[in-house]
Amino acid sequence: MLYAAEERNSKQGVFIQDHCAIAPRTCAVLAESLEMTGDPGLGHKGIAGKASFIVLHPNSRIAAHSGTNSARLTVHLGLRVPNGTYIQVRGERRYWEQGKAIILDDAFVHHVHNPTDEDRVILLAHVWHPAVVEFAGGFKNERVKLTSGEAKAEL
Repeated sequence: MLYAAEERNSKQGVFIQDHCAIAPRTCAVLAESLEMTGDPGLGHKGIAGKASFIVLHPNSRIAAHSGTNSARLTVHLGLRVPNGTYIQVRGERRYWEQGKAIILDDAFVHHVHNPTDEDRVILLAHVWHPAVVEFAGGFKNERVKLTSGEAKAEL
C-alpha cells in the first residue's frame, strides 16, 4: 500500500513512507493527482481510500464485495495481466489489458477472477468522483503531499 486513508474517523490520507521509498516514481505521480490527493472541501483531505499494488495469484478469485459509497471511483491500471483475468460488475465482465485502466464505481457489487497460471498485478487507486468534485465547486488548494522524508523522483 502506497497511500491510505481510513474511511471513518480520518480527515486526511497519508503516503506510507517506507513503501514509497520502494516505489518513489509511482508515489510521485500519485501525489500530483488532484483526483486522489485533492481536497474538494468535504471534510477529508485526499480521497478516503487507498493506492496500492494488488497481486491476484494464479487460479484465484476475490469474492463479491462492494465499497462504501459512490463519492469515489476505483482505477485499476493493468501492469502484469495474463490473458483471461477479469472483473465483473453488475453482470458486465471487463478484461484487464497491460498499460490500460479500468475505472469502476466500487459501490456496486463486483468480483475478480484469475483463471490463469500467472500472477495478475494492477495498480489500484481510489479517486474522487468527478460529479462530487463538481458539486463541491472544485478542488481547494489543500492536498495530501509526500512528506519531506519520503522518496521523491524525477518524472
